[in-house]
Amino acid sequence: MYVVSAEAQRMSRIGRTLRSLGIGVAVWTALLLLFSTQYFVGLRAGGHEVTWFSQFRRELPGWAMWAVVSPLIFLVARRLPLTRPRNVALHLLIAPAVFFLYLLLYNLVIELVPLRPDITAASMSFAEMISQSAQFNFATFFLLYLGVLAVYQMLAFQSALHRQELETSRLEANLTRARLESLRMQLQPHFLFNTLHGISALIEEDGRKARRMLTNLSDLLRTSIEEAEELIPLCREAEILERYLAIQRMRFGDRLRTSVGVAEGCEEWLVPRFLLQPLAENSIKHGIGRRSESGSLEVRARCEGGALELRVDDDGPGFAGTAGSGLGLSNVRARLDALYGSEYSLETSNRPEGGAVVTIRLPRAVGP
Repeated sequence: MYVVSAEAQRMSRIGRTLRSLGIGVAVWTALLLLFSTQYFVGLRAGGHEVTWFSQFRRELPGWAMWAVVSPLIFLVARRLPLTRPRNVALHLLIAPAVFFLYLLLYNLVIELVPLRPDITAASMSFAEMISQSAQFNFATFFLLYLGVLAVYQMLAFQSALHRQELETSRLEANLTRARLESLRMQLQPHFLFNTLHGISALIEEDGRKARRMLTNLSDLLRTSIEEAEELIPLCREAEILERYLAIQRMRFGDRLRTSVGVAEGCEEWLVPRFLLQPLAENSIKHGIGRRSESGSLEVRARCEGGALELRVDDDGPGFAGTAGSGLGLSNVRARLDALYGSEYSLETSNRPEGGAVVTIRLPRAVGP
């Protein structure tokens, strides 16, 4: 895995380098065409009989050399960024050396390739050609040198900002995952203690049933520990809920009736793991568990208007006081806030015929 990752990183660096070189060649080619056209138009307006190609050929050596030396300037700028004041003085010393290299390459090209008939016709020596080029190109070179430095600095700032944004995004994602894990770890002990309390009450009354409850609890906890994904398919979440409800039915016997239904087409919708269990536990503990007579719990899921609706109904006494202020519902809200922001809804209410209902609507978003 490490070798593949390293190779991918190497190919990515090569791709970025080639892309940067391509952009540089495109920029200098555009300047070559622009200045060739400008001089052609100016000379023709002044009455000179020139062709566009002759001006293109005249400008080609100079701009081609800029395409050659600009990567060198980029390398120097990388080692000596302008963000450090002392580097400005170093650039003032390095620029003349780069200028001399530019002149040397420029005059070697026009000496070997007949691109400047005017210079060839003057029969100047190589030293005279360099001297004349220095006089005509000194100011232009340093302005362009500063321009290349400025472009590099701008790209460096942009790259640094992009890396900072990526790092910030990564840290925020890690923080969200840590928060979700913390919330889930709060749920598991809470559920475990409540279930163990119910088992302990059955040990003296029905030891065989208590052992079966412990076996089911063990299976449920194993599932909780082994599955690390924050988001799982709804059908899998329904299976986990069924295991929990099986434990509760053994505890309450005929006093508890449960029903779980997932509409067709919603089975693979991703939902937070252990989302339904605390809702069901809340209904059993604060609703059905407080009654001497039997009660029912119904969990339904359906897809509607591009959203998933989860509904948990019970026929207990309903919410009293501040609805949904307990640990279970508060924890559910916190997890949904972290995963979906403002893109979800969670509503609690009392049914007209008696009992409580919790309704959650989730978008088809995957969260972090």
